[in-house]
Amino acid sequence: MNERVNYDEVASTYNARYTSRAGEWEHTIRPVSQITEWMREAGYSEIRDCVVERILNHQYGRAVLVDHPLLQKKGTSQLILLSDKAYADGLARLKADLEEAEAQGKTLTFPADISLVMIAAQRK
Repeated sequence: MNERVNYDEVASTYNARYTSRAGEWEHTIRPVSQITEWMREAGYSEIRDCVVERILNHQYGRAVLVDHPLLQKKGTSQLILLSDKAYADGLARLKADLEEAEAQGKTLTFPADISLVMIAAQRK
């Protein structure tokens, strides 16, 4: 049986991205609508956006532990912010969840669906 999960073993990573280093990290990630509004305010026109690359890299079961680039400590901006202990604790919870699923005859799914967006415009 294959069980799809929204895996969030290191819950502090999401909040860390938006709250740590106030003024630096807090403003790095914005929705496309906010960026296009800023561009409009800065005098750009014909603003358009599109997904230029979509990365689909789902992992199933223990395969997520085998050299998965997004799971490495330096693999994402969220994980690199964690202390070594918090990162190790998160991996331990992930492994425990894998063992529990296997004991129940289930396979966990670790979905990775990342869209890279390009925004282009003309200066007025």
